[in-house]
Amino acid sequence: LQLDLLQAGRMKACFLVVVCVLACLAGGVHADQVAQDSWDDIGSTFSDSSTETRCNYILQVPGMDMAQLRIMHDGPANENVSLYYTSGECHNCLAELLFTVSLNESSCYMMIPTPYDIIFELRSENSDTRLGFHQTLQEHGVYTLHFSIVNPIDEDGNANSGSFTYQLNTESSGINTYLPLWITFGALGGLALLWQVILFIYRRVAHDAHERHLYVRMNQESAVLSDDISGPPPPPSPMKAPLRDPLSVPARKSSPSSRLVSLDAFRGMSITIMIFVNFGGGGYYFFNHSIWNGLTVADLVFPWFIFIMGVAMPMSFKALKAKRVPTGTILLKIVRRTITLWALGMFINNGTWVPHWRIPGVLQRFALSYFFVSLILLFVPTLTLGTGKKHADDDDDDDALDTADATEALLAGDTRRYAADPARAGPFADVLPYLLQWAVALILLTLWLLLTFLLPVPGCGQGYLGPGGIGDQGQYRYCTGGAAGYIDQQIFGQKHIYCGPTCAYIYHTGCYDPEGALGFLTSIFLCFMGAACGRILMTYSMPRNRVIRMFVWGVFWCALATLLCKASKNDGWIPINKNLWSPSFIFVMGGSGFIVLCIFYILIDVLDFWNGAPFKYPGMNSIVLYCGHELLGDRAPFTFYFGSSSTWNQQHASLMLSNVLGVSFWVIIAYVMYLNKVFINI
Repeated sequence: LQLDLLQAGRMKACFLVVVCVLACLAGGVHADQVAQDSWDDIGSTFSDSSTETRCNYILQVPGMDMAQLRIMHDGPANENVSLYYTSGECHNCLAELLFTVSLNESSCYMMIPTPYDIIFELRSENSDTRLGFHQTLQEHGVYTLHFSIVNPIDEDGNANSGSFTYQLNTESSGINTYLPLWITFGALGGLALLWQVILFIYRRVAHDAHERHLYVRMNQESAVLSDDISGPPPPPSPMKAPLRDPLSVPARKSSPSSRLVSLDAFRGMSITIMIFVNFGGGGYYFFNHSIWNGLTVADLVFPWFIFIMGVAMPMSFKALKAKRVPTGTILLKIVRRTITLWALGMFINNGTWVPHWRIPGVLQRFALSYFFVSLILLFVPTLTLGTGKKHADDDDDDDALDTADATEALLAGDTRRYAADPARAGPFADVLPYLLQWAVALILLTLWLLLTFLLPVPGCGQGYLGPGGIGDQGQYRYCTGGAAGYIDQQIFGQKHIYCGPTCAYIYHTGCYDPEGALGFLTSIFLCFMGAACGRILMTYSMPRNRVIRMFVWGVFWCALATLLCKASKNDGWIPINKNLWSPSFIFVMGGSGFIVLCIFYILIDVLDFWNGAPFKYPGMNSIVLYCGHELLGDRAPFTFYFGSSSTWNQQHASLMLSNVLGVSFWVIIAYVMYLNKVFINI
């Protein structure tokens, strides 16, 4: 790690960082363990096929995201009835046995998870009688399910189909699961509003004091110049500058140490959300990763980071080119950073048990995405418009998570010296010169499609994109991820990939790594999409041109993702899937990255409506916050509990309080580092 210490007195901050690193070495605890444990509890509720482990004969207190269901058989004593269930999140899944009411049993209490809807099915063992119904239960609710079979035996004593009747009674209403979430958002919004009011009052008071000072000064100067003044001169009327459209004004120049604040704010927002969801996200399912297909809040931040990394790369390449850094030196820098990121990722994977040390990971994906996009930008030639000639694009790289050593290239105004002449830059000046680079990126994306849909997977066929397990009616039980899972098994082996995927708790699957080898191809393309966004900032100096192009690109990629998934969660050609890093997933993430950065750019760098705080502070030291929260996340003051593990700390309110305060501490650390001008990058 390199410490950019601009004053000798900042060695104290360096010492604090070293202490944190030593604490990390002693810790080695993954920060998302709390959230994972809560999902383990929900998954284990239905993971055992033995009814004895599920059935209780006394009423118990439901835990977080649980409801109590009492099953009562009101039918004849000679009729055995089984209750099956399917989670509403489990697409096309086999129904699983929940409980069988035998001849000697009439009732049973069971814990039922509430985050998703449940599809129940009653089946008679003595006939073909069945009844399915869909139910949504509230957290901590207590319910009683009465059921019976009407006319199961005919007049001759023979069993017939009959029909089920059921009634679900609410014995005790559940709680409002989302109340802690709304209270938290309301409190944070109120604090933000209060802060803006305080700033407004402060600025107004300071402005009035400045006006009074000018008035007194001008009065004194006028009294000296003229003895005939009978009274103080009236205050001068302020000169109003002509109104100009901020989108039509060229981006302002600043000092070389300035940064594109909107990019820092975007990065900081991403790392803040990442820390929050990794801490547990208050225990809410939409702050956890998607079970399989679909998109949640937790799915956004990692691909946004890769997109942001791509935005910075072409501009920092140009910065090093302006410094006349040799290509060989640039290549060594790329290799060094790639190895460093990969090594950090392996360290965070906590490989104390070498035979089961996970090899893929988040920083490993950063490393390879950064490496290959750097090679594309560095060695794939660009075309000179109007001549058809090619020339080497001597760009350089930047930090995977930070851009501290090339901040002059991230300036809105400073990038003009690398941009095309605004008078001559055509509507495709950010695309046409780089067609060969786009071709290489598209080849990598095509390779993902070929391997996914044409590679024969033993026992799974070709083109399977499902989760396996009990999904697809159990036809592909050991085919989780299709070609992606198979390739990881061949390259890394089952002992060196992730064995706790989110799909395991509902689909009952085995090991599958969402950061596996095949997804590197699409993450490289996503990083290149970010580089295309960076090229827009380099090519066009007018904010209006930048905004229009970023917005159009964002809409284009999101529309393409919608087309591929058919605007459906499970029924599209290529569903949006973070576990697979499918093309539709990276398209929607790249498109949303364009749009979010466009909005931030307008608010921060163009209109100067927002200074990017507090997100810009974590954005300047995001690698520190990422590694720190991964290694220290389960330690005070970042995480704390109330009461015993079976009561208070398993409620959304306490988890939300703990997670928000934990994130706040990391933002404060980033702010202190900013005040001391300590920026750590790789």
